[in-house]
Amino acid sequence: MQNESDDFCNDKPKLKVCFVITGDLWAGAEAQVYSLLCAFEKSGRLLLSIIVFNKGLLAVKLIDAGFKVEVIEEHKCSVLKLYGAIKTFLVENKPDIVHCHGYKENFLAGLAARTCRIKVVRTHHGIGMLESNGLRRLIEWFNDRLLTHQQISVSDDLKSVLIRNNIPDKKITVVHNGLNTGAYSISGDNKQSLLGQYGINEHSVVVGTVGRLEPVKGHHYFLDVARQITARNKDVFFIIIGDGPLYESHLEYIREHEIEENVKLLGFKSDVMNYIQSMDIFLLPSIYEGIPMVLLEAMHMKKSVIASNVGGIPEVIDDAVDGILVDVGDVNQMVASLNKIMSDKVLMVELGGNAFRKIEEGFLISKTEDKTYDVYDNVLRSR
Repeated sequence: MQNESDDFCNDKPKLKVCFVITGDLWAGAEAQVYSLLCAFEKSGRLLLSIIVFNKGLLAVKLIDAGFKVEVIEEHKCSVLKLYGAIKTFLVENKPDIVHCHGYKENFLAGLAARTCRIKVVRTHHGIGMLESNGLRRLIEWFNDRLLTHQQISVSDDLKSVLIRNNIPDKKITVVHNGLNTGAYSISGDNKQSLLGQYGINEHSVVVGTVGRLEPVKGHHYFLDVARQITARNKDVFFIIIGDGPLYESHLEYIREHEIEENVKLLGFKSDVMNYIQSMDIFLLPSIYEGIPMVLLEAMHMKKSVIASNVGGIPEVIDDAVDGILVDVGDVNQMVASLNKIMSDKVLMVELGGNAFRKIEEGFLISKTEDKTYDVYDNVLRSR
């Protein structure tokens, strides 16, 4: 893979960093890791290697992009064999830093790195197992106390969760997620050509969301909003992009309330950006989030956004300036906010324009890259 700036830091050796991630799904953490790796590769600041525990979409995209990827399929080996394979890879590649992206990765790669005297950085993309019970909580305690030199939190809110779980403030650096605007392209298909098969045309109002169909994403609130809005306005359509364990129960809800004509579960879409482009309003009803990548994407595409006032979301959205914040689970607020935007096209355009500027000014991948590099540098300088 060719770098655009191979002369970066010619006066000193490049840092060697090994990313470790499970990669069984394609969600926000995977999207951010992919974007960050692409940014580092483009700048030429690091020598990169990657360990992935599953040959999912992340591994495929990385391999296609020309990265050096070691796929150790966790379902084909025991924990001891997985640990052994990680250690072998680290011994052979001798990275300066191992950067882990999950509790399991932190534990196994952290143990291997410790025996190899390699320093470890961990990014917390969400609460994960921090507040679980039993063995997983014990593993997280072990990860922090013995296996990790510095923790990265994707939001100030998540940092407060880490501190609440007895991780020292000085051991946590906040690095907001950033959007790689060069990593996606829009086909130019209009709303009708993309969604016409669902009865949607250029004059329809499309309210959409994107995310795995799991409880924390709050899609049941989205469906309740859709039920209330479409009972009075048949020109509004609601679409959900994503799959997951709640697909069938959400489909059952749609059928039970007879809203199939206006509410569509579209499943996973590889060209998700085209579908976001087709939306007029983006509704994110999550129960908890770090800094959701899909929020950054929708805002950069000048969509009017309504989102839960939770987690790291209010670190991105200034209420009533570049989006509208609502209380978690408050369907009435969501309905009122939707009606307000749909009835005021000037407001819709204003929110979208301000959202675009917010991302351009503060949430691009270049800032994430710089701050992450600084974490690596500081860890290596410390004893």
